Amino acid sequence: MFIVVEGIDGTGKTTVVNKLAQKNAWIQTKTPNGPEFRSILLDHNNLPRLSQMLIFFADMVDVDHNIIQPNLKMGQTVICDRWYLSTQIYQIRDNPYYQKLQDGLKLTKPDYTFVLDLPVKAAMQRIDSRDRYESHDEEAWNERRMAYLNTRDAIVIDTRDKNPDQVMEEICQKLPSNSTY
Repeated sequence: MFIVVEGIDGTGKTTVVNKLAQKNAWIQTKTPNGPEFRSILLDHNNLPRLSQMLIFFADMVDVDHNIIQPNLKMGQTVICDRWYLSTQIYQIRDNPYYQKLQDGLKLTKPDYTFVLDLPVKAAMQRIDSRDRYESHDEEAWNERRMAYLNTRDAIVIDTRDKNPDQVMEEICQKLPSNSTY
């Protein structure tokens, strides 16, 4: 089973993914995963959107071929902190070539995509103390949040007023019965 947890920054994705992976002995990954990809993005934050998209896709191909596919073939459950939906929402917006490129890469499709949701102001307050790649443009954050909320086939979980254990419980209730919280 391949599970992806998505959402704007500050919704608790990383905490929930870490805890679920540990509790269930699932294989855990994220995008961007490779330190080389992350450092390019952080060190060159003025890259054109197309360059950013290609870097993220290169990272996803690496993660897919070296982590996700081999572990799924061995019958493991893989949980990922962000996947191609994030690239679509953050880097692509309205790029007509995105879907063609994604389809051509044949990345593994998640069995379950969970979108953790939180109002933008609350999410921004949660991450104020972090050194982030992302700007604090509230309008852009609202656009991204709405894009996540309008994603077809995603299961949206409101994280407002919930601790990570409650969010984990809600995710596991949506999964087959062998998942715990």
